[in-house]
Amino acid sequence: MRKLVFLILCTGCIAYQPRPVSVAENADALLSRSLDPSRRWTPEQLRTAALELHPDLAVARAELASAQAAIRAATERPNPTLSAGVEHKGGSGDVSPWVTTLSLDLPFETAGKRGARIREATALSNEAAANVDQAIWTVRSDVSRAIVDLARNTSLRAAREHEATLREEIVAIYARRLEVGESASPDLFRVRAEQRVAAAISLAEAAKSDTARDALATAIGIPRAALPNDIDLAHVGDATSPRDEASLCKLALTARPDVLAALAHYDALDATYRLEVKRQYPDFHVSPGIGWDQGAFKWTLGAAAELPIFNRHEGPIARAEAERAKAAAQLLAVQAKVIGTVDAARTRERTARARLAAASQVVESREALVAAGRKQFAAGEIDRLAMRQLEAESAAAEADRVDARFDVAAALVELEAAIEQPLGGER
Repeated sequence: MRKLVFLILCTGCIAYQPRPVSVAENADALLSRSLDPSRRWTPEQLRTAALELHPDLAVARAELASAQAAIRAATERPNPTLSAGVEHKGGSGDVSPWVTTLSLDLPFETAGKRGARIREATALSNEAAANVDQAIWTVRSDVSRAIVDLARNTSLRAAREHEATLREEIVAIYARRLEVGESASPDLFRVRAEQRVAAAISLAEAAKSDTARDALATAIGIPRAALPNDIDLAHVGDATSPRDEASLCKLALTARPDVLAALAHYDALDATYRLEVKRQYPDFHVSPGIGWDQGAFKWTLGAAAELPIFNRHEGPIARAEAERAKAAAQLLAVQAKVIGTVDAARTRERTARARLAAASQVVESREALVAAGRKQFAAGEIDRLAMRQLEAESAAAEADRVDARFDVAAALVELEAAIEQPLGGER
């Protein structure tokens, strides 16, 4: 009989599943992460890889799974309690001295508390889901920033190396002229200083490229050594105009994941407030029982409920109402911050485009001078030194335009991060 009762009680029990973790195994797993080095990776493919590999997303998804499990816990109804007792009474004669009892305590929730718990857990699950979307956008934006920086530094390095090469030739021409007495030392010192500045800037851009690769690997969630060398950066600086700017701010204010998370948080606290209001109505317990009292069968039926005499749950209700009000204020604060972020991104984009337009005009002027100089050089009107000086100035102007072009690309990344919607319409 005891075995049967034990089996009934244990039916459906969930067994413990051990899942030990090891920092050493985690370290090996992280260090072994890599992207296929045999293929050419596009920026969008790198962003997709980051969504699979970045550990912050694993944390956000685990928090969502935990919140979803809480919904199941909220749907559960309270179990009844079985009580048994044995009592021995001193007696005489043929009357049995034993008294046995067997009773149930059946709890009954009132005022729809279970439904309020489910609404609260569902809202918290919605908040966790929005936090997953927010984590996705954070990772995506970090990868995009690192890609723009890498493309900028790679292009600038090439532009500055071209300028340095031209200035090296200018230094060589001045050095030969100094040897034959056709130039003065100050002129050689000046062009040599200009060449060293150009070379130093080129080296600085190379160092920035290494830093950008470190940042890109971190943004993806892999070691630097696992980052592929062949990354398609050809079209990173090809900035396109965003969608209708008039709708961007409204879209950000209503569709950003952090706004939706704040809204879901308010819904959760509203459900908490509703639950606390319902808890002022006490639950009750029904306790039927049977027993054997010194040879006589008996049955009992009892009921119990909390008496709201000393308080009517006013304290928890007031606290829940205050927390709901705070959540409403937090939602408004998040939306206000979004407005500032979008406005700053718009300003940055306009400034970057103005700088690009000005830099392009300078390049066009320099290219016109180079084209005219080549005709003069072919006609023998100017020498090679004058020609290389024109080309060096044009190369410097082109480097400034490259930098301005990637300023626009970086500004569009920040605008996309501000509204947290793809500017190009991709999903």
